[in-house]
Amino acid sequence: MTPSAPGELADALGGLALALEQAAAFIAQSRPVGITFRSYLAELQRRGLAVFTGRVADYDLVVATVWDRSLEAVADRCPHAVELLEVLGAVAPAPLPVSVLRAAGDADAGWSPFALAEALAALGAYSLVDAAGDAVVMHRLVHRHIGESLATDPPRQAQARSRAAALLTAAFPSDSRLPESWPAATALLPHVTALVAGGLIDTGLTDARVTVNLTSQAGASLYWQGDLVGARTLQDEVLTAERDLLGPRHPDTLRSANNLAETMRAQGDLVGARTLQDEVLTAYRELLGPRHPDTLRSANNLAETMRAQGDLVGARTLQDEVHTAHRELLGPRHPDTLTSAGNLALTMQAQGDPVGARTLQDEVHTARRELLGPRHPDTLTSAGNLALTMQAQGDLVGARTLQDEVLTARRELLGPRHPATSVSAWNLYTTLRRSDRATARTIFAEELRWLLDANLKELGADLLLLRQYVSEEVAS
Repeated sequence: MTPSAPGELADALGGLALALEQAAAFIAQSRPVGITFRSYLAELQRRGLAVFTGRVADYDLVVATVWDRSLEAVADRCPHAVELLEVLGAVAPAPLPVSVLRAAGDADAGWSPFALAEALAALGAYSLVDAAGDAVVMHRLVHRHIGESLATDPPRQAQARSRAAALLTAAFPSDSRLPESWPAATALLPHVTALVAGGLIDTGLTDARVTVNLTSQAGASLYWQGDLVGARTLQDEVLTAERDLLGPRHPDTLRSANNLAETMRAQGDLVGARTLQDEVLTAYRELLGPRHPDTLRSANNLAETMRAQGDLVGARTLQDEVHTAHRELLGPRHPDTLTSAGNLALTMQAQGDPVGARTLQDEVHTARRELLGPRHPDTLTSAGNLALTMQAQGDLVGARTLQDEVLTARRELLGPRHPATSVSAWNLYTTLRRSDRATARTIFAEELRWLLDANLKELGADLLLLRQYVSEEVAS
């Protein structure tokens, strides 16, 4: 080997780290068949890459030329490594858990453990991907070139996107309400967002439905994690796609409209939420009848918005109907029955009936503790609501006990700045303010003051209202 060959190659590549890394990896892997720095440089020049002195004029040209040579070698060595590379190019240039790529069965879209290991080894050997713990990650520039290559071949691009959607769907946690599902979901969210950016309905009805359903799951996860802006962005995409694919009155479209309306209400857009919920409930009643579970769920959601708007009579009328139907159809301890009972109790409390509200809330909280456990999100919600009624009745000791439990659990499960945690902190603060001012001041400083410095655009309706309360407390 001529001593100056590595230096000449470095000059030809403009000293670019990524290009040098890939070139060195290629030469190392190809040395047994006689590839040297000199012959590699000659091949690049044959392909039209000039030797540069100083800074490279075209970063993309250099990396694309080197990458093309590496990809050809990978394809010869391990054809299914190219399939894997194209799937990675269809998602985001962010770490992707290797477990997502592993086939769960013969019909799965993933690769067998042996095939996956072989593909990752081939791609890693040529520095096309890197390991990042239990995940695989691709350099952003390589990712971009793969994406551009796929864009020139729509059928191949559609195949890569469809396979990526199938893999992400299989890996996405099933119950997005549970905090223990959030780390896994968070690792996949950048990749779902990348698929959304490529369009939800560009790969045919079957594949599009897979991608749309995956996007709906991701939106639900963001909602429960408290990222209302992110949730609404994805839910808007889902509803638009389903209206185009299925029509405005298909059950899946109506369910997505309901989900979007829930997020709109949480953001404080009560008029928009109610408009959508009125449309959905009307359609459900006509298509499924007044006592179908989806109809009742839709009516329950609409009643919550009506109460938030101050229409207590209208909300109570609807909630009485829903709760009665749930008890008759599902029994008193079914999750839907308990949800409608809890919502009805909140309206009763708002109408000045704390005794009736507490009776219902005691039933709901007892049932949920027995059925779901003390730290399930629904159990904590019912505990928090019961504590507020106890506070209103003057039972400050009982309220404080429950509120301490709820705040501790939510802080541990959701984090200190999740909307539900902050609301729990405020509720406890209002109880302590009347009985233990020293502890109340500590709760205020540690759990609530952060709202004064928060980005208003990132706060939902609950936190915006809470911020106003905190501001008033500071000013008083």
